[in-house]
Amino acid sequence: MLSGPSDVHDQAASGGGTRRASPNPGPGIEAIGIAGGCSPAEPCTIGDNVGVPDAELDEWLAGLGAPGSAHIDAAVLAWLRSLFETYGPLDSTTFEVAYRLRAAELAKWATDLVSDDVRRTTNLSPSIDLVEFDRGDVIPSYNGNYSGSSVMSVDPATVLVEVADQLQEGIVEDRRQGWPACHVHDSGAFAELHDGLALWWCRKGKHPLAEIGTLGTRPA
Repeated sequence: MLSGPSDVHDQAASGGGTRRASPNPGPGIEAIGIAGGCSPAEPCTIGDNVGVPDAELDEWLAGLGAPGSAHIDAAVLAWLRSLFETYGPLDSTTFEVAYRLRAAELAKWATDLVSDDVRRTTNLSPSIDLVEFDRGDVIPSYNGNYSGSSVMSVDPATVLVEVADQLQEGIVEDRRQGWPACHVHDSGAFAELHDGLALWWCRKGKHPLAEIGTLGTRPA
C-alpha cells in the first residue's frame, strides 16, 4: 500500500529500486492534478486503464521504491495506472509532486462533502477549509483551527474518512453536543471505512448512518 510519497522518493533517490534509464520528468507541476480524467467524485477504475501492461507499471513502481501493483489497493492502483498512461514513467521527484497534488485535491473534495453534511443537518455555517504547508501538504481546518496530521493518502474513501474524522471534533465543540447522531440508538456516529465505503457509522448499533457526504439527504 502507498501511504505517502516521501518513502517512495527517499528509496528511489537512494537506489532502492531499478530505475529506468530515461525517466520522464513530466509536465509542470501545475498540470498534474487529476491524471487521465480521474476525478475525486468519479474516481477512475481498473477498467479505465487496461491499456497499461502490468509489467511496465510494475517496472516503474519498482523504480520509485513502491510495492508492486498486486499489493496496492484498487482505487490507488487505478490512479497510478492513469498517471502512467497519461504522463509515462515520471521520475521520483515529479511523482512526489503529483502524489501530493492528488492528496490535496482529494482533501478539498472531502472537505466540501463534510461541509455539505454540516449545512444540511445543523444550523452552523462554519469555515471549513484546508491549511497548506511546505511541499503542498494539507490539513483540514475548522474555523481556522486544525489538528491532526497531513492528508497523505490518494485513496478517495480513505481521505474522506480521515478528513471527516479530523473535522468532527471542531463540529462537536461548535455545537456543544455530539454530531452526527443516531437517534435510533441515542448515540453518536463516527467516520469509518467499511467495505470500501466512507461512512458515518453508529458503533452502538453497528450500522451505517449514511455515507459521508450524503447525511440528511434521506429520511432518517
